[in-house]
Amino acid sequence: MQTSDWYNLLYILSATAALIVMIRSFISSRALSKMLLMLSFISFISGIGLSYAQMFTVQAREWGDLIGLTLAMSALYEEIRLSKPVFARFPTQLTFLPLIVILFYPLIVDSTVVKELLFQTYEGGMLIVALLLFSNNHKFYSKSYLLIGGLLLLTVSYIMKWFFYDLNAAQVLTGVLFSAGLVITTIGLTHNNIKTSNS
Repeated sequence: MQTSDWYNLLYILSATAALIVMIRSFISSRALSKMLLMLSFISFISGIGLSYAQMFTVQAREWGDLIGLTLAMSALYEEIRLSKPVFARFPTQLTFLPLIVILFYPLIVDSTVVKELLFQTYEGGMLIVALLLFSNNHKFYSKSYLLIGGLLLLTVSYIMKWFFYDLNAAQVLTGVLFSAGLVITTIGLTHNNIKTSNS
């Protein structure tokens, strides 16, 4: 197996583990944010799987990553909404705003620079907002140390991916840190006591 195959296998295993954890949590809570994260993991896994099977190759991986990323951002929007007092919450429909980018992605699909800028902005912005949100609302999460610790691992992975990926050691660290951060963050997210009422 090539090195990239090992990375893909690691990503699939970690995303599958995170999906299983989230499914178990969703069964008991029926929370919208958890459903969105489940769909995000499925999209991420599907993109890698189709790419690895040489079906639609790069395009499948890009679309899988994009849809997964926008679904994860929608889940974050929902967590932001629920963190507010009931009377101050914005409408649930606004949770799905990040998905709009999917409609415009075909316009930039042939521009590598614009695509990379889009992913950098979405990924970086989501990590910053998530760190601020969960650090400020750690009292709502019984295992906030896992949540914040996992996000820090994902942040280091993000930095390695976009700024130091040409280094061999950085490629290994990116894969390991991302996979560990994904699973740890997911476990932390499943232990919350936020009221999900829309009223």
